[in-house]
Amino acid sequence: MNTLFFLWTDTPSFDFLIKGAGSGLFQGMRLYKKILMMWCPFAVINFAGVMAMSADGIDRVCVIVLAEASALVGSVSWILSKKEAQPEIRALFVNLAVVFFINGFWTQLYQLAKLWWFPLDTWAGFYEHQYRTQLYFLLLAVSVVFLVVHLSFQKLRLPLKYFIAVSVVGTIWISLFYAYYANPKYLYTTTDIKDYKAIQLATQELHQDGMERPSLALIASVAPLTIGIRPENQDVLRAKEARVLELWPYCQGDAVYLLVYRPLWRSCVLISLLLIGCILVFIIYQFIADPPKSAYLEKILWCLLVFCSCEALHHYAFTTVRQWDAYAAFAHLGMYLSTGIMIVLLFLFILRLRFIQSVEGRFYEIRLATDASRITRWRDAFDNWVLRQFMNPNELDQRFLIQPKDVQTKDVTKARTE
Repeated sequence: MNTLFFLWTDTPSFDFLIKGAGSGLFQGMRLYKKILMMWCPFAVINFAGVMAMSADGIDRVCVIVLAEASALVGSVSWILSKKEAQPEIRALFVNLAVVFFINGFWTQLYQLAKLWWFPLDTWAGFYEHQYRTQLYFLLLAVSVVFLVVHLSFQKLRLPLKYFIAVSVVGTIWISLFYAYYANPKYLYTTTDIKDYKAIQLATQELHQDGMERPSLALIASVAPLTIGIRPENQDVLRAKEARVLELWPYCQGDAVYLLVYRPLWRSCVLISLLLIGCILVFIIYQFIADPPKSAYLEKILWCLLVFCSCEALHHYAFTTVRQWDAYAAFAHLGMYLSTGIMIVLLFLFILRLRFIQSVEGRFYEIRLATDASRITRWRDAFDNWVLRQFMNPNELDQRFLIQPKDVQTKDVTKARTE
Protein backbone atom coordinates (compact mmCIF):
# COMPACT_ATOMS: atom_id res chain seq x y z
CA MET A 1 0.00 0.00 0.00
CA ASN A 2 2.99 2.28 -0.43
CA THR A 3 1.11 4.25 -3.06
CA LEU A 4 2.56 7.72 -2.60
CA PHE A 5 5.95 6.79 -3.94
CA PHE A 6 6.04 4.53 -5.50
CA LEU A 7 4.15 -20.01 20.39
CA TRP A 8 2.47 -19.38 22.37
CA THR A 9 1.17 -22.11 24.75
CA ASP A 10 -2.48 -22.18 25.78
CA THR A 11 -2.38 -19.64 28.62
CA PRO A 12 -5.22 -19.48 31.16
CA SER A 13 -5.86 -15.78 30.67
CA PHE A 14 -5.82 -13.38 27.75
CA ASP A 15 -4.59 -10.65 30.09
CA PHE A 16 -1.23 -12.37 30.25
CA LEU A 17 -0.90 -12.02 26.48
CA ILE A 18 -1.59 -8.31 26.61
CA LYS A 19 0.74 -7.55 29.48
CA GLY A 20 3.54 -9.68 28.09
CA ALA A 21 4.97 -10.08 31.61
CA GLY A 22 6.30 -12.98 33.56
CA SER A 23 8.58 -15.84 32.76
CA GLY A 24 7.20 -16.36 29.25
CA LEU A 25 8.59 -13.02 28.16
CA PHE A 26 12.09 -13.84 29.38
CA GLN A 27 11.97 -17.26 27.75
CA GLY A 28 11.15 -15.60 24.46
CA MET A 29 13.95 -13.02 24.55
CA ARG A 30 16.12 -15.16 22.30
CA LEU A 31 13.30 -15.39 19.80
CA TYR A 32 12.78 -11.61 19.83
CA LYS A 33 16.49 -10.98 19.35
CA LYS A 34 16.46 -13.27 16.32
CA ILE A 35 13.54 -11.34 14.85
CA LEU A 36 15.24 -7.99 15.45
CA MET A 37 18.51 -9.17 13.95
CA MET A 38 16.71 -10.17 10.76
CA TRP A 39 14.64 -7.00 10.65
CA CYS A 40 17.44 -4.47 11.31
CA PRO A 41 19.08 -4.63 7.82
CA PHE A 42 15.71 -4.05 6.17
CA ALA A 43 14.99 -1.21 8.61
CA VAL A 44 18.27 0.53 7.72
CA ILE A 45 17.74 0.17 3.98
CA ASN A 46 14.13 1.36 4.30
CA PHE A 47 15.21 4.42 6.24
CA ALA A 48 17.94 5.26 3.71
CA GLY A 49 15.54 4.75 0.81
CA VAL A 50 12.88 7.00 2.32
CA MET A 51 15.47 9.72 2.97
CA ALA A 52 16.46 9.48 -0.70
CA MET A 53 12.91 10.29 -1.80
CA SER A 54 11.95 13.79 -2.83
CA ALA A 55 9.01 14.06 -0.47
CA ASP A 56 7.58 16.18 2.31
CA GLY A 57 7.98 15.36 5.98
CA ILE A 58 4.51 13.86 6.52
CA ASP A 59 4.89 11.74 3.40
CA ARG A 60 8.22 10.37 4.62
CA VAL A 61 6.81 9.59 8.04
CA CYS A 62 3.88 7.65 6.57
CA VAL A 63 6.09 5.71 4.18
CA ILE A 64 8.75 4.83 6.77
CA VAL A 65 6.15 3.65 9.33
CA LEU A 66 4.40 1.44 6.78
CA ALA A 67 7.67 0.14 5.33
CA GLU A 68 9.20 -0.76 8.69
CA ALA A 69 6.01 -2.46 9.90
CA SER A 70 5.71 -4.44 6.68
CA ALA A 71 9.38 -5.50 6.80
CA LEU A 72 8.94 -6.61 10.43
CA VAL A 73 5.89 -8.71 9.56
CA GLY A 74 7.83 -10.22 6.64
CA SER A 75 10.76 -11.07 8.93
CA VAL A 76 8.57 -12.86 11.47
CA SER A 77 6.75 -14.67 8.68
CA TRP A 78 10.05 -15.90 7.25
CA ILE A 79 11.20 -17.18 10.65
CA LEU A 80 7.84 -18.89 11.03
CA SER A 81 8.34 -20.68 7.73
CA LYS A 82 11.59 -22.11 9.05
CA LYS A 83 9.97 -23.43 12.23
CA GLU A 84 6.83 -24.96 10.73
CA ALA A 85 6.68 -28.73 10.42
CA GLN A 86 3.94 -29.03 7.76
CA PRO A 87 5.08 -28.19 4.20
CA GLU A 88 1.77 -26.47 3.39
CA ILE A 89 1.99 -24.05 6.32
CA ARG A 90 5.67 -23.51 5.64
CA ALA A 91 4.82 -22.52 2.07
CA LEU A 92 2.06 -20.22 3.31
CA PHE A 93 4.39 -18.19 5.49
CA VAL A 94 7.01 -18.04 2.75
CA ASN A 95 4.32 -16.54 0.51
CA LEU A 96 3.33 -13.99 3.13
CA ALA A 97 6.96 -13.10 3.82
CA VAL A 98 7.54 -12.31 0.14
CA VAL A 99 4.32 -10.26 0.00
CA PHE A 100 5.25 -8.06 2.95
CA PHE A 101 8.88 -7.71 1.89
CA ILE A 102 7.74 -6.43 -1.52
CA ASN A 103 5.18 -4.15 0.11
CA GLY A 104 7.65 -2.57 2.51
CA PHE A 105 11.07 -2.97 0.93
CA TRP A 106 10.94 -2.88 -2.87
CA THR A 107 10.28 0.84 -3.35
CA GLN A 108 13.03 1.93 -0.96
CA LEU A 109 15.51 -0.41 -2.63
CA TYR A 110 14.54 1.08 -6.00
CA GLN A 111 15.13 4.60 -4.67
CA LEU A 112 18.65 3.69 -3.52
CA ALA A 113 19.39 1.91 -6.81
CA LYS A 114 18.28 4.96 -8.77
CA LEU A 115 20.32 7.30 -6.61
CA TRP A 116 23.58 5.40 -6.11
CA TRP A 117 23.99 2.41 -8.38
CA PHE A 118 22.85 3.08 -11.93
CA PRO A 119 21.05 5.81 -13.89
CA LEU A 120 17.48 5.24 -14.98
CA ASP A 121 15.35 6.88 -17.64
CA THR A 122 12.33 9.05 -16.98
CA TRP A 123 9.92 6.11 -17.33
CA ALA A 124 11.64 3.99 -14.69
CA GLY A 125 9.51 5.27 -11.79
CA PHE A 126 6.34 4.71 -13.77
CA TYR A 127 7.31 1.13 -14.63
CA GLU A 128 8.43 0.42 -11.07
CA HIS A 129 5.15 1.53 -9.52
CA GLN A 130 3.03 -0.15 -12.18
CA TYR A 131 4.65 -3.59 -12.10
CA ARG A 132 5.36 -3.61 -8.37
CA THR A 133 1.69 -2.97 -7.66
CA GLN A 134 0.66 -5.80 -9.97
CA LEU A 135 3.21 -8.20 -8.48
CA TYR A 136 2.16 -7.29 -4.96
CA PHE A 137 -1.52 -8.01 -5.63
CA LEU A 138 -0.67 -11.22 -7.47
CA LEU A 139 1.34 -12.59 -4.54
CA LEU A 140 -1.19 -11.36 -1.98
CA ALA A 141 -4.02 -13.03 -3.88
CA VAL A 142 -2.12 -16.31 -4.23
CA SER A 143 -1.28 -16.28 -0.50
CA VAL A 144 -4.86 -15.63 0.61
CA VAL A 145 -6.45 -18.13 -1.78
CA PHE A 146 -3.80 -20.72 -0.86
CA LEU A 147 -4.64 -20.26 2.82
CA VAL A 148 -8.36 -20.64 2.10
CA VAL A 149 -7.74 -23.79 0.07
CA HIS A 150 -5.48 -25.21 2.78
CA LEU A 151 -8.02 -24.63 5.57
CA SER A 152 -10.90 -25.97 3.46
CA PHE A 153 -9.19 -29.02 1.93
CA GLN A 154 -6.47 -30.06 4.33
CA LYS A 155 -6.09 -33.55 2.82
CA LEU A 156 -4.99 -32.26 -0.57
CA ARG A 157 -1.31 -32.34 -1.41
CA LEU A 158 0.78 -29.20 -1.53
CA PRO A 159 1.23 -29.08 -5.35
CA LEU A 160 -2.51 -29.44 -5.88
CA LYS A 161 -3.27 -26.63 -3.40
CA TYR A 162 -0.81 -24.39 -5.22
CA PHE A 163 -2.32 -25.36 -8.56
CA ILE A 164 -5.83 -24.42 -7.42
CA ALA A 165 -4.69 -21.11 -5.94
CA VAL A 166 -2.58 -20.12 -8.93
CA SER A 167 -5.30 -21.18 -11.39
CA VAL A 168 -8.03 -19.13 -9.67
CA VAL A 169 -5.87 -16.05 -9.18
CA GLY A 170 -3.98 -16.34 -12.45
CA THR A 171 -7.13 -16.41 -14.55
CA ILE A 172 -8.41 -13.16 -13.04
CA TRP A 173 -5.01 -11.52 -12.87
CA ILE A 174 -4.10 -12.19 -16.51
CA SER A 175 -7.45 -10.88 -17.71
CA LEU A 176 -6.92 -7.66 -15.76
CA PHE A 177 -3.23 -7.00 -16.43
CA TYR A 178 -2.48 -8.58 -19.79
CA ALA A 179 -2.61 -5.19 -21.57
CA TYR A 180 0.18 -3.82 -19.35
CA TYR A 181 2.62 -6.41 -20.69
CA ALA A 182 1.49 -6.16 -24.30
CA ASN A 183 2.14 -2.41 -24.06
CA PRO A 184 4.15 -1.16 -21.03
CA LYS A 185 2.72 2.34 -21.60
CA TYR A 186 -0.84 1.09 -21.78
CA LEU A 187 -2.03 3.55 -19.12
CA TYR A 188 -1.15 6.40 -21.45
CA THR A 189 -3.25 4.95 -24.28
CA THR A 190 -6.62 4.78 -22.51
CA THR A 191 -9.57 6.84 -23.75
CA ASP A 192 -9.36 9.03 -20.63
CA ILE A 193 -5.81 10.06 -21.46
CA LYS A 194 -6.66 10.58 -25.14
CA ASP A 195 -9.50 12.90 -24.19
CA TYR A 196 -7.31 14.65 -21.64
CA LYS A 197 -4.68 15.33 -24.32
CA ALA A 198 -7.40 16.60 -26.67
CA ILE A 199 -8.67 19.02 -24.01
CA GLN A 200 -5.14 20.24 -23.28
CA LEU A 201 -4.42 20.76 -26.99
CA ALA A 202 -7.69 22.61 -27.53
CA THR A 203 -7.00 24.84 -24.53
CA GLN A 204 -3.54 25.71 -25.85
CA GLU A 205 -4.98 26.56 -29.27
CA LEU A 206 -7.57 28.85 -27.72
CA HIS A 207 -4.86 30.54 -25.65
CA GLN A 208 -2.88 31.19 -28.81
CA ASP A 209 -5.99 32.79 -30.31
CA GLY A 210 -6.10 35.25 -27.41
CA MET A 211 -8.65 33.53 -25.18
CA GLU A 212 -7.01 33.31 -21.74
CA ARG A 213 -10.00 31.76 -19.98
CA PRO A 214 -12.07 29.84 -22.49
CA SER A 215 -15.34 28.33 -21.31
CA LEU A 216 -15.83 24.60 -21.08
CA ALA A 217 -18.43 24.77 -23.83
CA LEU A 218 -15.92 26.46 -26.12
CA ILE A 219 -13.27 23.87 -25.31
CA ALA A 220 -15.79 21.10 -25.97
CA SER A 221 -16.60 22.55 -29.37
CA VAL A 222 -12.92 22.54 -30.37
CA ALA A 223 -11.52 19.39 -28.71
CA PRO A 224 -11.68 16.15 -30.79
CA LEU A 225 -12.99 13.92 -28.00
CA THR A 226 -13.34 10.15 -28.42
CA ILE A 227 -16.31 9.66 -26.08
CA GLY A 228 -19.78 10.99 -26.67
CA ILE A 229 -19.36 11.37 -30.43
CA ARG A 230 -21.62 8.75 -31.95
CA PRO A 231 -23.92 8.92 -34.96
CA GLU A 232 -26.95 8.02 -32.84
CA ASN A 233 -26.16 10.78 -30.33
CA GLN A 234 -28.50 13.68 -31.16
CA ASP A 235 -26.87 16.13 -28.76
CA VAL A 236 -23.16 15.75 -29.45
CA LEU A 237 -22.14 19.12 -28.06
CA ARG A 238 -23.86 18.51 -24.72
CA ALA A 239 -22.17 15.13 -24.42
CA LYS A 240 -18.80 16.72 -25.19
CA GLU A 241 -19.41 19.42 -22.57
CA ALA A 242 -20.18 16.76 -19.97
CA ARG A 243 -16.97 14.94 -20.91
CA VAL A 244 -14.89 18.11 -20.60
CA LEU A 245 -16.53 18.86 -17.24
CA GLU A 246 -15.64 15.34 -16.05
CA LEU A 247 -11.96 15.57 -17.03
CA TRP A 248 -11.33 19.25 -16.35
CA PRO A 249 -10.34 18.76 -12.64
CA TYR A 250 -7.53 16.44 -13.78
CA CYS A 251 -6.05 19.27 -15.85
CA GLN A 252 -5.02 21.14 -12.71
CA GLY A 253 -1.48 20.61 -11.45
CA ASP A 254 -0.37 17.00 -10.90
CA ALA A 255 -3.92 15.63 -10.85
CA VAL A 256 -3.34 14.07 -14.27
CA TYR A 257 -1.47 11.24 -12.56
CA LEU A 258 -4.73 10.31 -10.81
CA LEU A 259 -6.29 9.90 -14.23
CA VAL A 260 -3.34 7.88 -15.51
CA TYR A 261 -3.37 5.35 -12.69
CA ARG A 262 -7.16 5.08 -12.36
CA PRO A 263 -7.46 1.90 -14.51
CA LEU A 264 -4.69 0.26 -12.47
CA TRP A 265 -6.42 1.11 -9.20
CA ARG A 266 -9.73 -0.25 -10.51
CA SER A 267 -8.04 -3.56 -11.25
CA CYS A 268 -6.59 -3.57 -7.72
CA VAL A 269 -10.11 -3.10 -6.35
CA LEU A 270 -11.35 -6.10 -8.36
CA ILE A 271 -8.49 -8.30 -7.09
CA SER A 272 -9.24 -7.23 -3.51
CA LEU A 273 -12.94 -8.00 -3.96
CA LEU A 274 -12.00 -11.46 -5.25
CA LEU A 275 -10.04 -12.12 -2.07
CA ILE A 276 -12.83 -10.80 0.13
CA GLY A 277 -15.29 -13.09 -1.66
CA CYS A 278 -13.06 -16.13 -1.19
CA ILE A 279 -12.66 -15.46 2.53
CA LEU A 280 -16.41 -14.91 3.02
CA VAL A 281 -17.17 -18.18 1.23
CA PHE A 282 -14.74 -19.92 3.58
CA ILE A 283 -16.43 -18.34 6.62
CA ILE A 284 -19.78 -19.70 5.41
CA TYR A 285 -18.15 -23.10 4.99
CA GLN A 286 -16.93 -22.85 8.58
CA PHE A 287 -20.51 -22.64 9.86
CA ILE A 288 -21.38 -25.79 7.95
CA ALA A 289 -18.33 -27.89 8.80
CA ASP A 290 -15.76 -26.81 11.37
CA PRO A 291 -12.89 -29.32 11.20
CA PRO A 292 -9.85 -29.02 13.47
CA LYS A 293 -7.24 -26.71 12.01
CA SER A 294 -3.85 -25.30 12.84
CA ALA A 295 -3.83 -22.82 15.68
CA TYR A 296 -4.16 -19.11 14.85
CA LEU A 297 -4.42 -19.65 11.08
CA GLU A 298 -8.12 -18.86 11.14
CA LYS A 299 -7.43 -15.63 13.04
CA ILE A 300 -4.73 -14.74 10.53
CA LEU A 301 -7.27 -15.23 7.75
CA TRP A 302 -9.74 -12.91 9.48
CA CYS A 303 -7.01 -10.31 9.81
CA LEU A 304 -6.22 -10.68 6.10
CA LEU A 305 -9.94 -10.14 5.41
CA VAL A 306 -9.71 -6.73 7.09
CA PHE A 307 -6.44 -6.04 5.29
CA CYS A 308 -7.93 -6.84 1.86
CA SER A 309 -11.02 -4.78 2.69
CA CYS A 310 -8.81 -1.77 3.41
CA GLU A 311 -6.96 -2.36 0.13
CA ALA A 312 -10.26 -2.36 -1.74
CA LEU A 313 -11.59 0.73 0.03
CA HIS A 314 -8.58 2.94 -0.31
CA HIS A 315 -7.92 1.99 -3.95
CA TYR A 316 -11.57 2.67 -4.70
CA ALA A 317 -11.17 6.06 -3.02
CA PHE A 318 -8.21 6.76 -5.33
CA THR A 319 -10.43 6.21 -8.36
CA THR A 320 -12.93 8.82 -7.15
CA VAL A 321 -10.68 11.72 -6.11
CA ARG A 322 -9.87 14.49 -8.58
CA GLN A 323 -7.41 16.56 -6.57
CA TRP A 324 -3.90 15.65 -5.52
CA ASP A 325 -4.40 16.85 -1.94
CA ALA A 326 -7.41 14.57 -1.51
CA TYR A 327 -5.42 11.67 -2.92
CA ALA A 328 -2.57 12.33 -0.48
CA ALA A 329 -5.01 12.45 2.44
CA PHE A 330 -6.56 9.10 1.47
CA ALA A 331 -3.09 7.60 0.96
CA HIS A 332 -1.93 8.71 4.40
CA LEU A 333 -5.08 7.33 6.02
CA GLY A 334 -4.65 4.05 4.16
CA MET A 335 -1.06 3.75 5.33
CA TYR A 336 -2.03 4.27 8.96
CA LEU A 337 -4.84 1.72 8.72
CA SER A 338 -2.57 -0.81 7.04
CA THR A 339 0.08 -0.30 9.70
CA GLY A 340 -2.47 -0.96 12.44
CA ILE A 341 -3.61 -4.17 10.77
CA MET A 342 0.01 -5.25 10.32
CA ILE A 343 0.61 -4.80 14.06
CA VAL A 344 -2.29 -7.14 14.80
CA LEU A 345 -0.99 -9.57 12.17
CA LEU A 346 2.49 -9.38 13.72
CA PHE A 347 1.00 -10.24 17.11
CA LEU A 348 -0.74 -13.28 15.62
CA PHE A 349 2.47 -14.41 13.90
CA ILE A 350 4.38 -14.22 17.18
CA LEU A 351 1.66 -16.18 18.96
CA ARG A 352 1.83 -18.82 16.23
CA LEU A 353 5.62 -18.91 16.46
CA ARG A 354 5.61 -19.43 20.20
CA PHE A 355 2.83 -22.01 19.92
CA ILE A 356 4.66 -24.26 17.44
CA GLN A 357 7.79 -24.13 19.59
CA SER A 358 5.94 -25.42 22.64
CA VAL A 359 5.52 -29.12 23.44
CA GLU A 360 1.74 -28.89 23.22
CA GLY A 361 1.92 -27.05 19.92
CA ARG A 362 4.26 -29.55 18.27
CA PHE A 363 2.13 -32.46 19.47
CA TYR A 364 -1.09 -30.86 18.26
CA GLU A 365 0.31 -30.02 14.83
CA ILE A 366 1.70 -33.54 14.38
CA ARG A 367 -1.61 -35.15 15.32
CA LEU A 368 -3.46 -32.73 13.07
CA ALA A 369 -1.30 -33.72 10.12
CA THR A 370 -1.42 -37.47 10.80
CA ASP A 371 -4.96 -38.12 12.08
CA ALA A 372 -7.16 -35.05 12.51
CA SER A 373 -10.28 -37.16 13.17
CA ARG A 374 -9.01 -38.16 16.63
CA ILE A 375 -8.45 -34.65 17.99
CA THR A 376 -10.65 -31.64 18.67
CA ARG A 377 -10.07 -28.04 17.75
CA TRP A 378 -7.29 -26.29 19.67
CA ARG A 379 -8.54 -23.53 21.96
CA ASP A 380 -6.00 -20.76 21.53
CA ALA A 381 -5.60 -17.67 23.69
CA PHE A 382 -8.26 -15.73 21.77
CA ASP A 383 -10.78 -18.56 22.15
CA ASN A 384 -10.15 -18.66 25.89
CA TRP A 385 -10.62 -14.90 26.17
CA VAL A 386 -13.93 -14.99 24.30
CA LEU A 387 -15.21 -17.88 26.42
CA ARG A 388 -14.32 -16.10 29.63
CA GLN A 389 -16.15 -12.97 28.51
CA PHE A 390 -19.44 -14.78 27.89
CA MET A 391 -19.36 -17.74 30.29
CA ASN A 392 -18.96 -18.33 34.00
CA PRO A 393 -15.32 -19.29 34.70
CA ASN A 394 -16.36 -22.02 37.16
CA GLU A 395 -18.71 -23.59 34.63
CA LEU A 396 -16.02 -23.24 31.99
CA ASP A 397 -13.50 -25.15 34.10
CA GLN A 398 -15.94 -27.96 34.80
CA ARG A 399 -17.10 -28.23 31.20
CA PHE A 400 -13.95 -27.85 29.19
CA LEU A 401 -11.06 -28.71 31.46
CA ILE A 402 -10.04 -32.01 33.04
CA GLN A 403 -9.13 -31.14 36.59
CA PRO A 404 -6.72 -33.11 38.77
CA LYS A 405 -8.23 -35.58 41.22
CA ASP A 406 -7.16 -33.66 44.31
CA VAL A 407 -8.91 -30.52 43.04
CA GLN A 408 -12.15 -32.44 42.53
CA THR A 409 -11.85 -33.94 46.05
CA LYS A 410 -11.44 -30.49 47.58
CA ASP A 411 -14.55 -29.26 45.77
CA VAL A 412 -16.60 -32.20 47.08
CA THR A 413 -15.36 -31.74 50.66
CA LYS A 414 -16.13 -28.01 50.50
CA ALA A 415 -19.68 -28.73 49.30
CA ARG A 416 -20.34 -31.23 52.13
CA THR A 417 -19.05 -28.79 54.75
CA GLU A 418 -21.38 -26.07 53.49
